[in-house]
Amino acid sequence: MKISAILSIAALILCGLNFCINALFGVDVLLVLCAYNALVYRTVNSFFGVAALFIAFWTIAFKPFHNLG
Repeated sequence: MKISAILSIAALILCGLNFCINALFGVDVLLVLCAYNALVYRTVNSFFGVAALFIAFWTIAFKPFHNLG
């Protein structure tokens, strides 16, 4: 479970960097890395969506921050 969470967080960081570069420079790095293949691009974006849902579930179900206070 911990490895899945780390992979999901890494995927979301990469997604955020892609959006940041796209907003600042107008270049979609992910689309370039996918060689302008729409199927691969949509597959990677759907993985980012599943990663976001997994992190939301992980945060609610396992309450990793409940004993910080």
